[in-house]
Amino acid sequence: MNNIKTTTDDPYGHREFRKQQIEYKKFWTCKICKRDTSAVEYDYLVSHNLHLECALKEELKDMKSNEKKCPHCKAEL
Repeated sequence: MNNIKTTTDDPYGHREFRKQQIEYKKFWTCKICKRDTSAVEYDYLVSHNLHLECALKEELKDMKSNEKKCPHCKAEL
């Protein structure tokens, strides 16, 4: 039997390749800063889509916003 694609709209599979590229890019994009994480060493990543630096900045931002609130009742100080 013949396993060659016979569709005329995408005979070389470019759409499928492009779809895979888009999925790869989405997988390796930081969810905070939206920069590529694929070339970053694992020591500097929290996960495949989160830079360590971005995660720490977010945590620090959250800590600073919580400092202005009473730790017991969360009222503004």
